[in-house]
Amino acid sequence: MKHFIIASKVGLVCAGGFALVTLLTSKLMQNKYFLAGYVFLATGIIDYFTHPTHFGAHYTEAVTTGLGAALISIIVSFILDKKNQPTA
Repeated sequence: MKHFIIASKVGLVCAGGFALVTLLTSKLMQNKYFLAGYVFLATGIIDYFTHPTHFGAHYTEAVTTGLGAALISIIVSFILDKKNQPTA
């Protein structure tokens, strides 16, 4: 339950940041690679300041969490692209 609360805090702050960045630069957010980079940075930074690491150096868990979130972002982008392609 403790991890769920921490993950929820990170997710909510990232979602708020995402909404703000989308309002300012909606064209950039249409690029799946820019979006994945933003997700990596936002998640990593917020994770770093939300709780201490559980393994490695002081930043290792935050970087790992950011990379995981960016990977999920890329995978979902490709799935949605494939789903939205017109059928022949």
